[in-house]
Amino acid sequence: EVVDCEATRMGMRTIRIEEGVLLVNEVPVEVRGVNRHEHDDRRGKFMSRASMVKDVKLMKELNINAVRTSHYPNCVLFYLLCDAYGLWVCDEANIETHGLVAENSEERLTQDESWEEAYMDRMTRMVLRDRNRPCILMWSLGNE
Repeated sequence: EVVDCEATRMGMRTIRIEEGVLLVNEVPVEVRGVNRHEHDDRRGKFMSRASMVKDVKLMKELNINAVRTSHYPNCVLFYLLCDAYGLWVCDEANIETHGLVAENSEERLTQDESWEEAYMDRMTRMVLRDRNRPCILMWSLGNE
């Protein structure tokens, strides 16, 4: 018995690095990327579809071919737009730990086992949500 069904675009490709060259489906790719926060100059954290399309079109006009979702996974619609417009994405987990301890300290949240479950949960949910997106070029486990 089918309980749920969802149609979606998906992509299959090979991604590897050989002799320092990034290859996608055996074609060399030069990454020309930017960082992007989900932020609208008028609405703050709320990004309308029109605002996302504007961002993506501007990136394409500027010959940008990749975007890092700094510092958290973005709205699903953004990935759909990247699929449609041909932008690569570095999908970043929302694991932000810099600034919480002294700069040269060895006491980092990443070294604290009590945070392991939360880290794994955030990374796992990001990958499960976005794993079929054709635009995903790589995963990032967090900023700094």
